[in-house]
Amino acid sequence: MDKRSYVKRLNRLISKECEITEMETKIARKSAKYWEKITNLKTIMAKQENELRYYRRQVDKIKMQNEKLEAYIHSEEQRLNGIMETVERLREEHEKVKDKQIMKRKLEMDRKEFIRNIKETTQTYFNMDALPQRFEGVRVCETETSSMWIPFSVDAKEWMQYLEEQWSLWQQNHHQEQMELDSAGTKGYQYSEQIS
Repeated sequence: MDKRSYVKRLNRLISKECEITEMETKIARKSAKYWEKITNLKTIMAKQENELRYYRRQVDKIKMQNEKLEAYIHSEEQRLNGIMETVERLREEHEKVKDKQIMKRKLEMDRKEFIRNIKETTQTYFNMDALPQRFEGVRVCETETSSMWIPFSVDAKEWMQYLEEQWSLWQQNHHQEQMELDSAGTKGYQYSEQIS
């Protein structure tokens, strides 16, 4: 082998080595860029994973708060329903008591009126505010020329039984009269409708 061919061959080897070195450099640069991109991607992914974990924790907190709020709303609705039922029941009881009191007062007024009528009719006067064991009082008897006061003393229980009997009779008569008046009023109303 001569010198020239040896030099040529050596130059080719050197040239090939330079090309290989250049290719290695390019590969190293690309590899560095690649690893830099991978590192950046890993950093971004780690950051996103941290953010995702944070958001998941926040979502879990919101879910728990929402569940607590729903449970609280449910319990408050039940409590409110209970209060409303209690108010409605108390209102109904109040209406019943009020109706009873009105009826009792009306009966008491009717009874006092009845007793007043008895007192005026019999001209017997006694104190209704004080009810002892016995009723004591006077009865006025009027004649053409004069009037006499006749004292009386009656057992309170017997007198009240008598008044109760009279009161029952008066109520029955009053009820019948009321029914007759209502019946007559209805007939009159029907008659006036027929005329019109």
